[in-house]
Amino acid sequence: MIDFIIRFFFTLFHSSPAHPKAGDSPSLPFKTSKCNDEASQQELKASTFHHAQTLSEINLAYNSNSNSSSTTRVPEIGINSTFGSSKELLPPVDTGREAWKYLFAMFILELAIWGFAGSYGVLLDFYLHSKLGNEPASSFILPLVGTINTGIMATLMKASSALGNLQALKEWKFLGFLVCNVTQALAAFLPALYLPHYAHSNLLGSSSGTVLLATLRVSGIVGKILFGALSDSLSPHLIGCVTNAVASISVLGIWGGLGSQGLSALMVFASLFGMTAEAWTSIYFPVIGQQKVDENTTLTMYGALSITRGVGNILAGPISSGLMRTKLTMPSGTGFAALNNSYASLIMFCGIGMAGTAVIEALLYLSHWTRTKSSSGTLA
Repeated sequence: MIDFIIRFFFTLFHSSPAHPKAGDSPSLPFKTSKCNDEASQQELKASTFHHAQTLSEINLAYNSNSNSSSTTRVPEIGINSTFGSSKELLPPVDTGREAWKYLFAMFILELAIWGFAGSYGVLLDFYLHSKLGNEPASSFILPLVGTINTGIMATLMKASSALGNLQALKEWKFLGFLVCNVTQALAAFLPALYLPHYAHSNLLGSSSGTVLLATLRVSGIVGKILFGALSDSLSPHLIGCVTNAVASISVLGIWGGLGSQGLSALMVFASLFGMTAEAWTSIYFPVIGQQKVDENTTLTMYGALSITRGVGNILAGPISSGLMRTKLTMPSGTGFAALNNSYASLIMFCGIGMAGTAVIEALLYLSHWTRTKSSSGTLA
């Protein structure tokens, strides 16, 4: 049907002569009985052949596009002076009313998809303080619920065939960043999962967990905007190193050291950790941009980052359950010693994971900086 419509309009515009007014010559060159001059007849023949040739080229281009692609596309015509541009102008992606409408629609979509999954820490606190918390395997099974509900739908999606250049995934710098991505994910999801239960167990009130989780999420938004903007002018590996180092200090120093001092200390921790640790995904595309790859490869590399972060998220559930059952002896009065040292191993693991990510990012930054200096020295 689409093929028929396209051919109909091409034929209409190219082959149908306009109705001439009285005394005017025909607007399109078809041979008539009025053409008595031999030279005029030759000119009409040449012009008619040109139009026929143009139609043949259009049909050939369209058939070629139809056979080589599973998606029907209208060929671009190079005769814009006759019928105008064949491309439909789309609204700008970064300004104007349409861009804001799209942004609002994505906000609603993200709210529906990730709102429940991202606030599971509050539900976990409720479950652990209910009759479910008295079950033998509750400390292992209940944290897994939040892990599973964030990624089970991914198994129903069809894999894309537009993978791009997979050789780019084997670059050692990108592989190093994938390792960072997993280690960061192992630690980054733990505070949102356990901080509400930690606060409630320290007799700070049942609503304290909701306040802390909201603080963590809001500061995460601020961090993504701030460090996403900085990534336009600074190395993404430098940003990753600094943010994860600060996040590690906040975990070990504020949550572990001052966590038992009250809600204010935990809110400071939630603000600082959210702004730094949750800004991690804002450097994904700057890191990919350093590889200088095409669009398909860019999306494939982003998919690899999303998958490895999901792996870290999934592993964080059972690992944290085991850590909660492993008690380390810590000084009393500190955040480590809360709930009879039940959180000591978890807090240590979280802080060390963020510190390890910062170290690897520092090595990647130094490697990139050294190579850049070497290249500039060679050019000089």
